[in-house]
Amino acid sequence: AKDRVLELAPNANVELWDYSAEQRFFNITRNPSDSPSCLIAGTNTPVKNVPLAIKAFSSDKLSHVKLYMAGVAPSAYSNLPSNIIPLGHLSRTDLAECIKRTWALVHPSLADCCPNIIKEARVMGVPCVVTQDCGAKQYVIHGKSGFVTEPNNLEQFEEAVLQLLSSKEVNLAMGAYDCERCRADLSDSVMVSKIINIYNRILAS
Repeated sequence: AKDRVLELAPNANVELWDYSAEQRFFNITRNPSDSPSCLIAGTNTPVKNVPLAIKAFSSDKLSHVKLYMAGVAPSAYSNLPSNIIPLGHLSRTDLAECIKRTWALVHPSLADCCPNIIKEARVMGVPCVVTQDCGAKQYVIHGKSGFVTEPNNLEQFEEAVLQLLSSKEVNLAMGAYDCERCRADLSDSVMVSKIINIYNRILAS
């Protein structure tokens, strides 16, 4: 969005800051499940692109991996394979527990401002698969702490998930990569400082 604004108005003053992740996510230690699992979380709106995730995890490549869908009601889709589990609405506590146990967060969105779930996963050290059109991709270093794929590219999405799940050792290492930078950037103190700086610059002008 910032890049597009500057294309239209090169002299525009665009300030960027981000909501911090909720404190509880800083205080939880990862404990991935014994067998590979992934989490998609949010709502069932078309922009979240849940059908792509369902198609991927219904394929032979990923049929051995459980996909938990937080925010997706069991009645939203029929005839799901047994490895795809809709969880419906979750409390924040239950969602944190799901992130703690998952091997990877998947977020194949077609457009997103900056979804909190990715920030929450990254401060917990969970690797992510996101798309180029996801605003939170700045917290995912491609090939290091997750993967940034093209929207609606099923093959790229499947391959990214497979690489994150290749072994628990690889998974934990990728989740830990750049985690401290994410935790620092997404702290309350950084968020407040950036907001205050923006107001100070506006007042000064």
